[in-house]
Amino acid sequence: MTPLVTVGIPTYNNPEGLYKTLKCITRQSYKNLEIIVSDNHSENPEVQAVISKFSMDDMRVQMFRQSVNIGVDANYRFVIDNAHGNYFMFAQDDDYWTPTYLEACVNWLEANPAAPVASGAARYLTGDERKSDLHFLQNLSVYKTVGNGDMGLVCMGLWRTEAFRKYEVRLPVYVLGGDHITVAHAMMGSGKPEIAPLELYSKGYKPGRFQVCFINDFWYSFRSWWWLMKTLVQSPHIPKERKLLLPAVAITNLARACAVTGVQVIVNMPDNPLKTWTQKRFFGAN
Repeated sequence: MTPLVTVGIPTYNNPEGLYKTLKCITRQSYKNLEIIVSDNHSENPEVQAVISKFSMDDMRVQMFRQSVNIGVDANYRFVIDNAHGNYFMFAQDDDYWTPTYLEACVNWLEANPAAPVASGAARYLTGDERKSDLHFLQNLSVYKTVGNGDMGLVCMGLWRTEAFRKYEVRLPVYVLGGDHITVAHAMMGSGKPEIAPLELYSKGYKPGRFQVCFINDFWYSFRSWWWLMKTLVQSPHIPKERKLLLPAVAITNLARACAVTGVQVIVNMPDNPLKTWTQKRFFGAN
């Protein structure tokens, strides 16, 4: 019997994107799916209409609507907390996948039992259909966690459910980078930093908390660094011998935090010829 895969879809006020995402997921070649959709109390009634349509047509789709807006982070936690599958993947309501993506990820994880997560090459996709360069996700390292967008792409891959729950880091709402930090914990805990070279998926790009903080908050990367190191030191799931690497991890990631802040200064300088390039590089909108 094929293992059950839970796909968790947190959504809010985006019926068009949700429709495309549900169409991608329900048409995956891998069929043993549990699809949990959590509507974070959307004002737009079309969101519920989309979920109702898919849940009536496909028994694998489970529909939930929060009675109040519980916030982005809590809505993500809701879908993982209610997952029953051996494997779990977040599916945001503006992301898209090739039809064989889940099948390829499951096959790779079944063949590599020590790996906590499988992810594939990815692009950022803007609302007007522009695409970024391809991210192959093969050069990830705990030594360059802060400000590394590819870590977030890996967090959106297919996880062993218990591995994700073990390594997941839940940060205060004012701290960004929980997805990056979760991947760093998995790397330190499992010792398997290599990511499977699998099928393409596209990560929807839209302005959000990262863009706001990048422009307005010069301390956000240092807060991410502090919580990265604090949680790595405190984690009971990282072997003691690997914690000996933490001084080097701290130094390299502090340097990255400083570099990100330097880029923020460049972006915020008026009439700077580097501004367009840095915005494309850090916001993924090529």
